[in-house]
Amino acid sequence: MKLKRNQNLDPLPTKGSAARRSSSIPPICALLLASVTGLSDDATARSIDREHFKIIGLTLFKGEIPDIEQKLGPAEVFHQQGSSTPERCYTSKGDDRTVRILEDWTGVLIGFRIYRSSPASAPKCTQTPYVSAQISTAGGLRLGLTKAEVLKLLGAPTRTTGNLFNYHEDIRSQTKGKEGLWEYSDINLKFVKDGLISIHVVHTVRD
Repeated sequence: MKLKRNQNLDPLPTKGSAARRSSSIPPICALLLASVTGLSDDATARSIDREHFKIIGLTLFKGEIPDIEQKLGPAEVFHQQGSSTPERCYTSKGDDRTVRILEDWTGVLIGFRIYRSSPASAPKCTQTPYVSAQISTAGGLRLGLTKAEVLKLLGAPTRTTGNLFNYHEDIRSQTKGKEGLWEYSDINLKFVKDGLISIHVVHTVRD
């Protein structure tokens, strides 16, 4: 599956080739791409391990809403302020208050966030045993890792800002059957006191 060009999507006001391809980028990806433009020319390009696009048996840009609901159960759909990307919230049944937010575009899973919630926000989420304090990507990315452990796992980030790490790719796909398409990938990590407290992963394939 791939994203089709859609004239209804908001154009991405960036420079260069990214701007020319913006018409087929979901809004959430456009915002993330804008956040990493302006990187220095000597920024090292990263090859993001595709295992980090897999979590609890779901894979970004392969999983669809029926797959999610069959595995995790139904959840209320909501939108972040100013965003048109549908989101669904699932939380741990334990006291750890781990939350996983799933983001989709036209019914296809394109991103997820993992963090610890405040007690006030947890009741809005669907409880499931598939979300716990130990939840991690298939590649081993999880909450609680130190910066050193993340660097060992993912390598040097594309960009750092304070306690934020960003890993970014926007490249021609080398995946069989997707040659010639563009793969957009973004991993944003937030640390507090050298511990990873928030994970946001986005991955799409488009014309």
